[in-house]
Amino acid sequence: MCKSSKKTETTEVPGYVTAAGTDLASKSSEVLSKPFEGYTEPRVADLNADQKSAFQALRDLIAKAPQVGAGAIKGAQDYAAAPAQSISTERVVDENGRLGSIDSYLNPYRDAVVDPALRKIQEQADRQQKQINANATSARAFGDARHGILDAMLGRDTSLATGETTGKLLKEGYDTAMGLRSADENRFKDVDTLNANFEETALNRGLAGSKAAVDIAAADQNRLLAQISALLGAGGQQQSNEQAKLDAAYQEFLRKYIGDDQAKIAAASQALSGLKGNYGTTKTSEQPDNSIIGGIGSAAGSVASSPGFWSWLGSSAPAAGAVAAGGI
Repeated sequence: MCKSSKKTETTEVPGYVTAAGTDLASKSSEVLSKPFEGYTEPRVADLNADQKSAFQALRDLIAKAPQVGAGAIKGAQDYAAAPAQSISTERVVDENGRLGSIDSYLNPYRDAVVDPALRKIQEQADRQQKQINANATSARAFGDARHGILDAMLGRDTSLATGETTGKLLKEGYDTAMGLRSADENRFKDVDTLNANFEETALNRGLAGSKAAVDIAAADQNRLLAQISALLGAGGQQQSNEQAKLDAAYQEFLRKYIGDDQAKIAAASQALSGLKGNYGTTKTSEQPDNSIIGGIGSAAGSVASSPGFWSWLGSSAPAAGAVAAGGI
């Protein structure tokens, strides 16, 4: 009959594991007490020459831009506010208009046509009078009744010729004057029409000029803006490349300052966590010792720790500590 016994188990951790834990704690303490080290190198890339040139070009473009807006607005306002063109008409016989008096057309005709014709009639009458006088003198009848009758007939014929010629020439002169005045009136109307068309053309040209000034200014500014945009694009590429270099330098600083220590501590901690429970020596003691049961236990332990035994069972051998702890 077996007596009651008390079993005690103790686990001894290997010294190298304890030393590694001590070193890990010391290293962690060093990291925690490590003073802050500020990053003194640039973090943000500065503007480069292309970007600065683009910004200055943009300032110059704004400062020196042609101020065509006010002129263009005025041109449009003048065009919209211009009154409708008009053409004045007048009667040919109206002497209060631009054509002036009818005499201004008749006098040249009288001077050039009527007066010379009348002079010729008078000259003809004078020659006939001299002939009548000469005939009467030679016949010693100068001043008699016959002579008087011839003078009267000559005067009548002269007056008749003068009247007929004057009336005819004055009528022709008046008709000619009216024709000239009518032609002048038509010319005035044509000139008025041309001037009205010229006014409209000038207004349209002013409006077109205003639009052209705006379009030209816009095209010139767009051309300069395209150049500025190209400069900004090139400068942006350079700045991005410089920023990437600065970021890489900062990340390398972080890796050296923080990452390396953390990586080592994490690796050591993971290694120690893996060692926990897998290593060490487990001792078991019983009081009092039963030699028969102890012998059986020893024999069973020997068999259980044999690889051939577990191979026969179709399994693998358990850890030595498990056997010693009474796993079988």
